[in-house]
Amino acid sequence: MRNEYRKSGVRVALLAVLFLALTVVPRPLLAQSGTDEGPPYYDKVVRLQDGSVIRDVEVTWEQEEGEYERYVIKTRSGEIIRKLPSDILVIETHSRSFMPPGYNPVGIVTPCDDRQRERLPYFLELRGFAYFAGEDESDTQIGLDGPVFGPEIAGGFRFGAFGIGLGAAWFSSRDISRFPFFIHARYQLAMTCFAPYLFAQAGTVFDDQSGETLGFDNLLEAAPKLFSLGVGVDYPLSPALDISFDLGYRYMQLPTAVLCDCSDRPERAEAIYFNESHGLLLRLGVTF
Repeated sequence: MRNEYRKSGVRVALLAVLFLALTVVPRPLLAQSGTDEGPPYYDKVVRLQDGSVIRDVEVTWEQEEGEYERYVIKTRSGEIIRKLPSDILVIETHSRSFMPPGYNPVGIVTPCDDRQRERLPYFLELRGFAYFAGEDESDTQIGLDGPVFGPEIAGGFRFGAFGIGLGAAWFSSRDISRFPFFIHARYQLAMTCFAPYLFAQAGTVFDDQSGETLGFDNLLEAAPKLFSLGVGVDYPLSPALDISFDLGYRYMQLPTAVLCDCSDRPERAEAIYFNESHGLLLRLGVTF
């Protein structure tokens, strides 16, 4: 009897070991033995940010030229699903055993991984600028009295990498407030993390002192004018907001009303003088 119980116990132990072996061995190893459970790599479960779950998938990574980096999720039926890193909450690796799933988080999703601003049909720039034109060498000292600083805004529509719109700014020099108003164009050279771009501006400058304006009749003559050209770089703070810095050249022709002895009458009269400046333009701000 004792031998029978011993043999029975051995059989139970062997069956228990076999059961545990079949349970603990990962499904990828079993799949190679000819089961109908599919290829060994279908062991992932993808949980999305919206709460949905995609089970039994293969997950790879791709980046095509000019496109964004994406996860490629292949289901057992052959369906292909592409997701941005920001769409995925976590990727689980399941062993098909009593062992808990392994977690493979996508890591910290940075704005560089999911920048969306270049897809927007518009752009908006908010800047602070500094303009360095050097010393005023005009005889009447009607030029800028030093570096000028001020705010600037520009916005418009985007057509692929090219954007065009309008811009305006303000600065003050020699107690005269001046208001540049211009056509603003930009061209995005790349959509990388540090994204370089070119910009150009052309327009006029209003002021609260001379009353001079730019028109078609004096376009090629002395008149309030502005032209800027430069290069900069965008770095994403969020998917749709960049911090931007650029460096460029700016030309301005500014009118100033000056009292002078330029009349046949004894009293002094006002005359309009124009000062031309060429200088370095620095801009820092954000781009939507």
